[in-house]
Amino acid sequence: GVTMLESSPAMDNPDSAVEWAKKLGLPVIIKPVGGGGGIGMKVCKTFGEVRDQVIATAALAKNYFADSRIFIEHFIENGRHIEVQVFGDGKGTVAVLGERECSLQRRFQKVVEETPSPFLND
Repeated sequence: GVTMLESSPAMDNPDSAVEWAKKLGLPVIIKPVGGGGGIGMKVCKTFGEVRDQVIATAALAKNYFADSRIFIEHFIENGRHIEVQVFGDGKGTVAVLGERECSLQRRFQKVVEETPSPFLND
C-alpha cells in the first residue's frame, strides 16, 4: 500500500486550523477544498502564519471556487511529486499504467511531466 499523511477535515475557522497545525506539525500547507492549479495554496512555518493564511485563503477560495473551506496537510520540504496512473473497470480488474515525475513546479503548478520518473527504480 501507499503511505498516506494525515490531513485536516474541511474547515474555515482559523482557531481550528491552528489546532490542526499543532497536531500535524509545522510546516503545513493550506489548500482550498475547491481549488485547483495551485490557486490559494500557502506554506506556513509558524502558527501565526496559519491563522493569517486561513483567513486570506478562505476569502480567496470563496471568490474563486464559491467555497471558503480549506484543509491543512503537513508540508514536506524537498519532496517528490510522482503521480501514478491506475485504471479500474469497477468489477475488480485494475491496471497500473505507469508513473510520471511532476516535481518541476512553479507556484504549485506542474511545469514539466516526465515519464517514467527518473527517481524511481524497478
